[in-house]
Amino acid sequence: MSVSLETIRSLCKRRGFVFPSSEIYGGLESIWDYGPLGVELKNNIKRAWWRAVVYERDDIEGLDAAILMNRLVWKYSGHEETFSDPLVDCRECKRRFRADDVLEESLNRAAEAISAPLEEASRWMAEVSAFFEELEQRERERGRVPGRRALIAQALQDPEIQEQLRRRAPMPESLLRPLPPMDSEPMRAWVEALERIAPLLRERLEAIRVIEASFGRTYESDGHLLQRTIVTYRPWTTDLLRASWNELFVFLNEKKALRCPHCGAMGAFTPPRRFNLMFKTFMGPVEEESALIYLRPETAQGIFVNFLNVLTSARRKLPFGIAQIGKAFRNEITPGQFLFRVREFEQMEIEYFVPPGEDERWFEHWVEERFRWYLRLGFRAENLRRREQSPEELAHYSKRTVDIEYRFPMGWGEIEGIANRTDYDLRAHSKSDPRNEHSTDDLTYFDPGKSSHITPYVIEPSAGVDRIFLALLCDAYHEETVRGEKRVVLRLHRDLAPVKVAVFPLLRNRSELVELAQRIAADLRRVVPGRVVYDDTASIGRLYRRQDEIGTPYCVTVDVQSLSDEQVTIRDRDTMEQVRLPIARLGDYFAEQFRREASLVG
Repeated sequence: MSVSLETIRSLCKRRGFVFPSSEIYGGLESIWDYGPLGVELKNNIKRAWWRAVVYERDDIEGLDAAILMNRLVWKYSGHEETFSDPLVDCRECKRRFRADDVLEESLNRAAEAISAPLEEASRWMAEVSAFFEELEQRERERGRVPGRRALIAQALQDPEIQEQLRRRAPMPESLLRPLPPMDSEPMRAWVEALERIAPLLRERLEAIRVIEASFGRTYESDGHLLQRTIVTYRPWTTDLLRASWNELFVFLNEKKALRCPHCGAMGAFTPPRRFNLMFKTFMGPVEEESALIYLRPETAQGIFVNFLNVLTSARRKLPFGIAQIGKAFRNEITPGQFLFRVREFEQMEIEYFVPPGEDERWFEHWVEERFRWYLRLGFRAENLRRREQSPEELAHYSKRTVDIEYRFPMGWGEIEGIANRTDYDLRAHSKSDPRNEHSTDDLTYFDPGKSSHITPYVIEPSAGVDRIFLALLCDAYHEETVRGEKRVVLRLHRDLAPVKVAVFPLLRNRSELVELAQRIAADLRRVVPGRVVYDDTASIGRLYRRQDEIGTPYCVTVDVQSLSDEQVTIRDRDTMEQVRLPIARLGDYFAEQFRREASLVG
């Protein structure tokens, strides 16, 4: 079932997963504290990742680099110059916004003005994209690597492929209806704006034209095709809009097509300007330019500058990787969407060093390896996808990037990115780079086969703990009706569940039941690899519902009969089935349920 972000936020606050930070003083925007259950789930995610990428492999070492680093690290990594967001101010209300957020709101309004079925279009586009991703994968397996748009234009010349597309992604009735005349001001302005960047869009427009033809639609003018693109094919144009945001923003602002999200003023924005996202602080007692340092905006640079240290101390040969989990900080201008975009977050990153020329093979390996990991965590496959970034989206250091995205309540969003960073970072931090005046060493690897030093290429799988946390809660959340009452249950993988086993006495006013239940809980804590809790603060029905809502896989109930037959009732969260088991066998039973060799977290 789909769940709203507000429902997840309410659950997190009520049950102790996540709290607003500094709440008694009004909180701090987009800063969150993880409560008793939240810290357990978060730690389990990190343990599962560490086990998968370090303990279950023989080619990765661990690292925990400092948050504070020499300022020169960020100068030569490019962050001081390029790590920024576009900002605009409203001249009427004096509020500040990200320019790309204002553009997105305007584009949504343009589509809504003609009653465009955006949700249906989004779902249909997801199916179309999945169809062509599978087609592209088959081509890669055959050794052919055409571009996505070229592949579409080529493949849809085949009537059989057209029919396969129509069967896989039948176009909803709402999308088959002709678009209304282009008489709404926002839509007209957006079509004119896109015509200004038509050369960038040409290849994609041709691919869209071919897909539309497969469904029996043709377009006499580019204007009508652009209107259809805005309504139906927006995921294929978002990156180009971001790449051209400055030109589009200035044009649309002059056309009074951009509305202030706060006061509603039209066309009242200042020209966009860049704002660096790194938090600044000072090292030492004097706040002067020479003492300026940054809170790291990513963990990767700590790995790169320690490349030689790990290489020599661990006696590694290529290929090998370095894994790290740690906090990062970004001064986001418009954070939000609960845990999705925050200013303080935790990353799980691998920098995997490979010989030049082998980078594509290892890139494909890590895309598949990381996608499979999310399936192991219990994510539903239909809520995950791989999306390759277009050339316009790629970071300055990236040769190729694939994002693993989850279908959040607010739409598809990245939870991990796998990037081919080439040799950009190791070269940038090497003294042999003519642009680097301060490094004391070359970050190279001596290749015994070639009897020479080489600069390795780097494949970087980078995952966000907080976003995975949010995605897991959204994916696991279920509501159902049991005996006329609503039952909320988190179907988390049992290895990730914050509480593994809950033990209750059926009657809390019977001291002998309470003592027995507390003794059983204490004994299980020595066996179960995770939290075992005792609870007697409500009726048995309420206790079950409370544990269902936080994802506890097993509940043990001690009843009056337990005093005589020395057996207890074990209830399964997912099936709700109950079995009686001797108390003496509980340790063996739960040791089997949480076997270390089969565990995600070890």
